[in-house]
Amino acid sequence: MRTLITVRYCVLLSTFIVGTALLVPGCKDLDPLNPAATITARLMTVFASPSPTSPDTVDVLVDNIVLGTGLRYPTNMSITYVPVPTGAHQLRLRGARSTATLLSTTFQVEAGTSVSLFIIDSLAKASILTLIDSLTTPATGKAKIRFAHLSPNAPAYDLAIAGRGVIAGLNNRAFKQFSDFAVVDTGRGLTLQLLQAGTSARDTVRTAFQLATGRIYTVFARGFKGATTNRSLQIEVVTNN
Repeated sequence: MRTLITVRYCVLLSTFIVGTALLVPGCKDLDPLNPAATITARLMTVFASPSPTSPDTVDVLVDNIVLGTGLRYPTNMSITYVPVPTGAHQLRLRGARSTATLLSTTFQVEAGTSVSLFIIDSLAKASILTLIDSLTTPATGKAKIRFAHLSPNAPAYDLAIAGRGVIAGLNNRAFKQFSDFAVVDTGRGLTLQLLQAGTSARDTVRTAFQLATGRIYTVFARGFKGATTNRSLQIEVVTNN
């Protein structure tokens, strides 16, 4: 997970206050989880584009402010939650240390929400998928998990846990589709499985997975079915809390 340095929160805050260009005194100590009142939403960004072409590292900008540099698929894909104002924003993706724009699009965030924004598909066809994150902590002995299908050429999938079966509500998701969060029992040494929807045909697995008590997970299919090396179909996990 890629974490922003504190000064970037300072830049975000100073830029987004309407009608002033002043920096907030002491903003270097701003807590990203308790931002100023004008900043009432949070944004996580995940670079999930498995494009086999250059560039293999990218920078992510929101409203022309650099949120993360040198993101690389699939080893350094995420920027942790940052505070953002509510309303409409522009997201721009560019090659690392480059001015060439690979993707330019807009997205919306509402007050009081946490949002996960996924950059998906090959770079030639890149788009975004925004998910509202339900971060209410599950009860002791429970975890929350949801599933997003982000593999461009793969069939619809069910997400299953070996020995437990398909997770209720996390089934029959095609590319760009996602589920709500499901509350599940915790466990260690679990094996996640991508099963072709409605069948027992297993396309890939992720072993040694842990569902820890009180934790919230987004599991997503990434890569291309039939590809090799690091662009192959895989199961990826982001922890939301």
